[in-house]
Amino acid sequence: MKIAICIKGISYLHNYERFDKINTIDFEKSIKNLKKNIFNPLRKKGFELDFFIKTYENEKEKKLLKIYKPKDYKIIPYKKVNNTYLVQAEHLIDLFYMVKKYEKLNNSNYSHVLILRFDIKFTKKFKTFNIDYNKFNISFKCEKNPFIDDCFHLFPRYYMEEYAKILWRHCILRNVRTHDILPFMKIETNFMIEGNYLVRNNPLFKIIRIYK
Repeated sequence: MKIAICIKGISYLHNYERFDKINTIDFEKSIKNLKKNIFNPLRKKGFELDFFIKTYENEKEKKLLKIYKPKDYKIIPYKKVNNTYLVQAEHLIDLFYMVKKYEKLNNSNYSHVLILRFDIKFTKKFKTFNIDYNKFNISFKCEKNPFIDDCFHLFPRYYMEEYAKILWRHCILRNVRTHDILPFMKIETNFMIEGNYLVRNNPLFKIIRIYK
């Protein structure tokens, strides 16, 4: 079995401003944690891992590619945007296209797709996650129903096209936040941990940033 690991967003950036804070995003602060808590446990379960990346131009991009060795990637110029949810949806659709193209060119098929961001650090061990490999696994529900976390998803490959359609129809065409797509997901879902949480304050992971 093979998993296509799709990693999106900013991998490295100085002076990133959000929520009235200036900080640095650096993928290197998370890589050891991801290997220990996500990548190695999946390999122990018998999965082969292939990486696909969509990120922005930066001074560490060569190191990023050397570490992850992606099967395909897209690096674009960075520009500040107001609607980050729209950009997330665009990133995911691009990543899904890369996965599908790679499968076709290499006559191979993935059993699952995993979505991550570069600046995430897990605080729970993988064995404690409630994962159903036959369902669309979402990390957790957010503070208000039906909001969901959009940082960490794991799902069977056969859901990829349907997920892409949801992102296109609702997030891109209708400006729906990626946190708000649960009512449009007519597929079997499963939450990896119980409870409702703020993304910035949940027991599963932390977003790693260096604040000034």
